[in-house]
Amino acid sequence: MYLVEFFLAALISVAAGIDRTAGPQIMLSRPLVVAPLTGLALGDPLAGLQVGVLLELLWLCRVPAGSAIPPDDTQIGVGATFLSIVFAKVLNADPLAVMLFAVLVSCLAGRVGVFFDRRARQGNGRGIARIQQAVREGILEETEGVHLLGLLYFALSSLATFLVIVLVGAVCLWWFFPLLEKLLLMGGGYLKTAFPLVGAVAILGTLRIRYTVTLFLASFTSTLLLLWYF
Repeated sequence: MYLVEFFLAALISVAAGIDRTAGPQIMLSRPLVVAPLTGLALGDPLAGLQVGVLLELLWLCRVPAGSAIPPDDTQIGVGATFLSIVFAKVLNADPLAVMLFAVLVSCLAGRVGVFFDRRARQGNGRGIARIQQAVREGILEETEGVHLLGLLYFALSSLATFLVIVLVGAVCLWWFFPLLEKLLLMGGGYLKTAFPLVGAVAILGTLRIRYTVTLFLASFTSTLLLLWYF
């Protein structure tokens, strides 16, 4: 049951995970893009868009560049969307409450992505010596193989992170969501506002420019309008 949805989400997680660091980097990996895409594949693009709106600002200034390895926001977006859509049906519960709980759990479980991402980078780094040796010996085909192996490392890292998020999220939703459903229903509106608000504050914390307060108010107001519209 829901195996088709699972495999579709897993496929998207791998493609977006490669785009996040090792692939074309066309911004497919951003939560605001990959979450609605996952929702579209699973038949509920609006749920994916809501997840993407909640998550995007949280990681907008935390990109996996250089030695910085933030939690995998891409897999959090895909995993949270998959859990939201599937478990709203499985539990026959309010979609908003399920989505908020799924996002919270996915954010916590997504920290495992740091471990998998680091291992992928370590494996990719070991290929540098092979490339240098191949270039010295004039075996240029070896370099292509090493690059493809690097893509495989990051693909497996993305898939492993997605699987952990889905597994942890499924267990938490099955066991703990019924206990917290009423609380989530009462505070759902506040939580929907809290996510983009925290993200806006995080962005402002990295800015060193004038008119910071104006930018904060503009971003916060636009987020509220988006939440009100959806």
